[in-house]
Amino acid sequence: MLTMFEKHETDVSLLPIRKALNRNFIVVGGYNRSEGNKVIANGGADLVAYSRLFLANSDLPKRCELDVQLNKADSSTF
Repeated sequence: MLTMFEKHETDVSLLPIRKALNRNFIVVGGYNRSEGNKVIANGGADLVAYSRLFLANSDLPKRCELDVQLNKADSSTF
């Protein structure tokens, strides 16, 4: 889980909510490329939202496709 300022590891899972809703499930919360791919592959979500990363990388889909370095988000510009 990523708050506005730092990342926290947690044992809490959204999987019970995903199963209860039985529809497309979108997660957000500081995922990077590899974490996003992992949550999709493990069935934890259907889609991953990358809001802060998009603010810093307008070409985020291409950068993820090429697996290249991303610009760091500058929260002072949000």
